[in-house]
Amino acid sequence: MYRYGVECLFRFYTYDLEKHFRQHVFEDFQHETLCNHEAEEFSVLGRIGIGLAIASSVINSMLYNVDGSRRAVIFDRFQGVKLDVIEERTHFMISWLHRPIIFDIRTRPRSVPSITDIKDLQTIDITLRILYRPRAELLSKIFCKFGFKICCTKSQFDAIGLITQRTLISQRVSELLTEHAA
Repeated sequence: MYRYGVECLFRFYTYDLEKHFRQHVFEDFQHETLCNHEAEEFSVLGRIGIGLAIASSVINSMLYNVDGSRRAVIFDRFQGVKLDVIEERTHFMISWLHRPIIFDIRTRPRSVPSITDIKDLQTIDITLRILYRPRAELLSKIFCKFGFKICCTKSQFDAIGLITQRTLISQRVSELLTEHAA
């Protein structure tokens, strides 16, 4: 009888342990299922995030900005420099086919220093200050003809002529630059 009581007690205790174990296994299974479901959601969100990052980088490489007081000319790999001058704002391009070349069209000074021999065999140091501004409608032609280089000319006057005839010299340099640009 004592043995029967111990066996019943043992069975009751093991049944309770087994029931408790089954309940924990079921809860763990539910938790694992929920975690796997959450992992699937994170996986889907990760894929969407990677897709959005790739799409935004492609779109970013296809857009370019032309700021105020600037204009752009498009270099096409097949057609060369296009004649259209691009105004200021955000524009679309095909990144492997087009390349925007952006110009500043504000009036800017440029100082060109030069050591020059003059008629009376003296050497003088002259600095020529030029205010220039490219014409926006002719930027493609300017780029095709000159690129980014600016040429300078030497004065053909003597020392006294440089001091006394400044207005004549500036007019002559202006005419030469206008003639060269046209």
